[in-house]
Amino acid sequence: MVKKPEASQIFRIIKEMDKDAFMSVNNVMGVYGKGFETIRM
Repeated sequence: MVKKPEASQIFRIIKEMDKDAFMSVNNVMGVYGKGFETIRM
């Protein structure tokens, strides 16, 4: 799980390591936890 601005850098790293790597890219409504939003209740 990465933030949108980090995605292109991650894609580059993966491509350098394994040009045939499998990746799944999805939009999500919210990501909670360390490095992302705080869980609110």
